[in-house]
Amino acid sequence: MGENLRSRTSRKQAIEDLKNLLNTISPIVDVVIVEGSRDIVALRRLGYKGEIVACSQIGVNDYDLMSMISERYHRVLILTDYDQEGLVLNNRFSSILEHEGVIVEKGLRKEVGRLTAALRVYAIEALDNMMDNLDTLF
Repeated sequence: MGENLRSRTSRKQAIEDLKNLLNTISPIVDVVIVEGSRDIVALRRLGYKGEIVACSQIGVNDYDLMSMISERYHRVLILTDYDQEGLVLNNRFSSILEHEGVIVEKGLRKEVGRLTAALRVYAIEALDNMMDNLDTLF
């Protein structure tokens, strides 16, 4: 029982830390890039108020989307999922954007990844479910 309570307490703290981190991101980055609309919903529920762009836009290939982003934004955070596909997307987007002169905030991505790993969540959209379960943590 004690271990279970400790686990729930650390998960609740990780959620609070993630919310706090997201509150500090807006002044640092111009936009957060995510994979889809459910990721946007999850970040909004966690309190993120800055610009978010989903990379899964119908009829727009990755290169064209990153080119449009590089024309509008100077500093970005890429929050694709922390699975194999998300890591590949992150590397591809980072490469394109950096080639275009955009600053990609990799340290912030690592910090978000550390907190989501503490929650055992590797898909950004799954953070929405964590918010649904927040009340049941205690």
